[in-house]
Amino acid sequence: MLNYPQIEILLARGNGIVDGLKENAPGAEIVAESSAINPVEGINKTETFLQAHPDMKVICAIGGGGAVGANEGVKAAGKLSKDFGIFAVDGTDQELEAMVNDEAIRMSVLNTGKPPKMAEVIYGYLEKMMAGEEVPHIVYREMIPVTKENVDKYIQSNN
Repeated sequence: MLNYPQIEILLARGNGIVDGLKENAPGAEIVAESSAINPVEGINKTETFLQAHPDMKVICAIGGGGAVGANEGVKAAGKLSKDFGIFAVDGTDQELEAMVNDEAIRMSVLNTGKPPKMAEVIYGYLEKMMAGEEVPHIVYREMIPVTKENVDKYIQSNN
Protein backbone atom coordinates (compact mmCIF):
# COMPACT_ATOMS: atom_id res chain seq x y z
CA MET A 1 0.00 0.00 0.00
CA LEU A 2 1.41 3.34 -1.09
CA ASN A 3 -0.41 5.96 0.95
CA TYR A 4 0.11 9.57 1.98
CA PRO A 5 -1.30 10.19 5.46
CA GLN A 6 0.34 13.62 5.69
CA ILE A 7 -2.72 15.14 3.96
CA GLU A 8 -6.11 14.51 5.58
CA ILE A 9 -8.02 13.79 2.36
CA LEU A 10 -5.34 11.35 1.21
CA LEU A 11 -5.34 9.67 4.62
CA ALA A 12 -9.10 9.15 4.15
CA ARG A 13 -8.50 7.86 0.61
CA GLY A 14 -5.90 5.39 1.86
CA ASN A 15 -8.18 4.22 4.65
CA GLY A 16 -10.96 3.75 2.09
CA ILE A 17 -8.70 1.62 -0.09
CA VAL A 18 -7.80 -0.55 2.90
CA ASP A 19 -11.47 -0.87 3.86
CA GLY A 20 -12.32 -1.82 0.27
CA LEU A 21 -9.62 -4.47 0.24
CA LYS A 22 -10.87 -5.98 3.49
CA GLU A 23 -14.44 -6.05 2.17
CA ASN A 24 -13.76 -7.29 -1.36
CA ALA A 25 -10.63 -9.40 -0.86
CA PRO A 26 -10.87 -10.69 2.72
CA GLY A 27 -8.05 -13.18 2.12
CA ALA A 28 -5.63 -10.47 1.00
CA GLU A 29 -2.82 -9.55 3.35
CA ILE A 30 -1.29 -6.09 3.43
CA VAL A 31 2.41 -6.91 3.81
CA ALA A 32 3.83 -3.40 3.51
CA GLU A 33 2.66 0.19 3.78
CA SER A 34 4.59 3.36 3.14
CA SER A 35 4.12 6.97 2.11
CA ALA A 36 4.63 7.84 -1.58
CA ILE A 37 3.14 10.82 -3.39
CA ASN A 38 5.43 11.09 -6.42
CA PRO A 39 7.21 8.74 -8.85
CA VAL A 40 10.57 8.91 -7.08
CA GLU A 41 9.04 7.90 -3.75
CA GLY A 42 6.91 5.27 -5.53
CA ILE A 43 9.86 3.57 -7.19
CA ASN A 44 11.98 3.64 -4.02
CA LYS A 45 9.23 2.24 -1.79
CA THR A 46 8.28 -0.41 -4.36
CA GLU A 47 11.88 -1.61 -4.64
CA THR A 48 11.96 -1.96 -0.84
CA PHE A 49 8.58 -3.75 -0.81
CA LEU A 50 9.69 -6.23 -3.47
CA GLN A 51 12.97 -6.97 -1.72
CA ALA A 52 11.15 -7.77 1.53
CA HIS A 53 8.16 -9.51 -0.14
CA PRO A 54 9.28 -10.98 -3.49
CA ASP A 55 5.99 -12.89 -3.93
CA MET A 56 3.88 -9.73 -3.64
CA LYS A 57 1.43 -9.37 -6.57
CA VAL A 58 -0.60 -6.18 -5.91
CA ILE A 59 0.16 -2.58 -5.06
CA CYS A 60 -2.57 -0.09 -4.22
CA ALA A 61 -1.69 3.61 -4.40
CA ILE A 62 -3.55 6.71 -3.27
CA GLY A 63 -2.33 8.62 -6.30
CA GLY A 64 -0.90 8.50 -9.76
CA GLY A 65 2.56 9.69 -8.81
CA GLY A 66 3.23 6.77 -6.49
CA ALA A 67 1.60 4.37 -8.95
CA VAL A 68 3.81 5.51 -11.83
CA GLY A 69 6.89 5.04 -9.65
CA ALA A 70 5.63 1.63 -8.51
CA ASN A 71 5.19 0.63 -12.15
CA GLU A 72 8.81 1.54 -12.87
CA GLY A 73 9.95 -0.33 -9.76
CA VAL A 74 8.07 -3.45 -10.81
CA LYS A 75 9.61 -3.33 -14.28
CA ALA A 76 13.12 -2.71 -12.92
CA ALA A 77 12.77 -5.67 -10.54
CA GLY A 78 11.72 -7.96 -13.40
CA LYS A 79 8.36 -8.58 -11.71
CA LEU A 80 6.13 -7.39 -14.57
CA SER A 81 3.71 -10.22 -15.33
CA LYS A 82 0.05 -10.74 -16.19
CA ASP A 83 -0.71 -11.58 -12.54
CA PHE A 84 0.90 -8.43 -11.06
CA GLY A 85 -1.29 -5.38 -10.70
CA ILE A 86 -1.07 -1.79 -9.55
CA PHE A 87 -4.35 -0.05 -8.73
CA ALA A 88 -4.53 3.68 -8.07
CA VAL A 89 -6.47 6.93 -8.16
CA ASP A 90 -5.90 9.96 -10.44
CA GLY A 91 -5.77 8.57 -13.97
CA THR A 92 -2.68 10.55 -14.96
CA ASP A 93 -1.46 10.38 -18.54
CA GLN A 94 1.48 8.24 -17.39
CA GLU A 95 -0.87 5.76 -15.68
CA LEU A 96 -3.08 5.50 -18.75
CA GLU A 97 -0.07 5.06 -21.05
CA ALA A 98 1.14 2.20 -18.82
CA MET A 99 -2.27 0.52 -19.25
CA VAL A 100 -2.10 0.90 -23.03
CA ASN A 101 1.42 -0.59 -22.97
CA ASP A 102 0.18 -3.55 -20.87
CA GLU A 103 2.43 -2.69 -17.95
CA ALA A 104 1.64 -3.28 -14.25
CA ILE A 105 -0.94 -0.49 -13.82
CA ARG A 106 -4.26 -2.29 -14.28
CA MET A 107 -6.74 0.34 -13.10
CA SER A 108 -6.92 3.94 -11.99
CA VAL A 109 -9.92 5.95 -10.90
CA LEU A 110 -10.55 9.38 -12.37
CA ASN A 111 -12.32 11.86 -10.10
CA THR A 112 -14.81 13.68 -12.39
CA GLY A 113 -12.42 13.43 -15.32
CA LYS A 114 -9.13 14.70 -16.65
CA PRO A 115 -8.06 18.34 -15.96
CA PRO A 116 -10.04 19.92 -18.86
CA LYS A 117 -13.26 18.31 -17.60
CA MET A 118 -12.55 19.35 -14.00
CA ALA A 119 -11.82 22.91 -15.14
CA GLU A 120 -15.16 22.97 -16.98
CA VAL A 121 -17.02 21.87 -13.85
CA ILE A 122 -15.21 24.39 -11.62
CA TYR A 123 -15.81 27.19 -14.12
CA GLY A 124 -19.51 26.32 -14.14
CA TYR A 125 -19.65 26.75 -10.36
CA LEU A 126 -17.78 30.06 -10.59
CA GLU A 127 -20.24 31.36 -13.20
CA LYS A 128 -23.14 30.47 -10.91
CA MET A 129 -21.49 32.15 -7.93
CA MET A 130 -20.77 35.32 -9.95
CA ALA A 131 -24.43 35.39 -11.04
CA GLY A 132 -25.51 35.20 -7.40
CA GLU A 133 -26.84 31.68 -7.77
CA GLU A 134 -26.50 29.20 -4.98
CA VAL A 135 -23.95 26.43 -5.36
CA PRO A 136 -23.67 23.35 -3.17
CA HIS A 137 -21.29 23.53 -0.22
CA ILE A 138 -20.37 19.89 -0.66
CA VAL A 139 -19.60 18.68 -4.16
CA TYR A 140 -19.46 14.98 -4.91
CA ARG A 141 -17.20 14.05 -7.76
CA GLU A 142 -17.93 11.27 -10.20
CA MET A 143 -15.67 8.24 -9.80
CA ILE A 144 -14.69 6.76 -13.18
CA PRO A 145 -12.77 3.45 -13.14
CA VAL A 146 -10.34 3.31 -16.07
CA THR A 147 -8.99 -0.06 -17.20
CA LYS A 148 -7.43 -1.49 -20.35
CA GLU A 149 -10.97 -1.99 -21.68
CA ASN A 150 -11.93 1.71 -21.63
CA VAL A 151 -8.58 3.53 -21.44
CA ASP A 152 -8.78 4.70 -25.07
CA LYS A 153 -11.84 6.81 -24.20
CA TYR A 154 -9.88 8.76 -21.58
CA ILE A 155 -6.37 8.86 -22.98
CA GLN A 156 -7.51 10.26 -26.34
CA SER A 157 -10.46 12.47 -25.44
CA ASN A 158 -8.75 14.13 -22.46
CA ASN A 159 -12.13 14.15 -20.60
